[in-house]
Amino acid sequence: MCCVLSGVQKLISVTLIPAFFLVLTPVGTVLLLSILVNGFSLIDTMFHEIGHTIFAWAFGYPSLPSFDLQHGGGMSYYFKRQWMIQITGFAGAAYLCYLAHQRSNLLFGIMLTISVAYFLSAMTEFHQAIIDFMGHGFSILTGSFFILRSLMGWTEKRRGEKWISAFLGYFIIFVNIKLIWKLIFDIDYQEEYWNQKGSHGFGDFSKIADYFWFKNEEPVAWFCLALCVLFLILPHAAYWHFKNLPDRPASYH
Repeated sequence: MCCVLSGVQKLISVTLIPAFFLVLTPVGTVLLLSILVNGFSLIDTMFHEIGHTIFAWAFGYPSLPSFDLQHGGGMSYYFKRQWMIQITGFAGAAYLCYLAHQRSNLLFGIMLTISVAYFLSAMTEFHQAIIDFMGHGFSILTGSFFILRSLMGWTEKRRGEKWISAFLGYFIIFVNIKLIWKLIFDIDYQEEYWNQKGSHGFGDFSKIADYFWFKNEEPVAWFCLALCVLFLILPHAAYWHFKNLPDRPASYH
């Protein structure tokens, strides 16, 4: 009996246990990747909706970001425009111009240009297109910042934080590129995008295309794709620039 038990134990240890781990490893890897992808997708959605919300408030619309549990993705809820909020935004822009003027004429010129564009947009319907676009726009900006943060070594407080920041940044930008690519070249996805959330033309790109009287979302998608490429290049260009400075910043690693 002891010999039989010993033989069974040996068989399990030699064949079944390695086989179990051989199966478990790829399954576990797939599960882990699935959890990571879904988790990072939620983070991308969060930044997307925060972008809509920030720019809605900037143009006087109280708003709240949320996840859309019914259709997936996110949803920002806008309320009636409040001109006191808008006037506060104008006052803030004027104050930033004043601060910029104290620093340099160049900075003042840049801030003044942005403030004038902000004012003109607020006085026309163009601000609606900005609010719609800055879901993807803010998401792309955030992804670019995470990449820069990783490259410049601003994440050394915790072990592994640098790599998580880099992964998150690239993930956010390439998720946007994937969506845009499908919207340009995949006819089935174009139809799906148009009919999303049980409606018609509800997507951000659809609304912007409608505002500019475009035939479809393709021009908006190409513009957003160019921004993705630009903000993928910029953090690496900044890293290369600071790397080659004679006196590098103290935080650079």
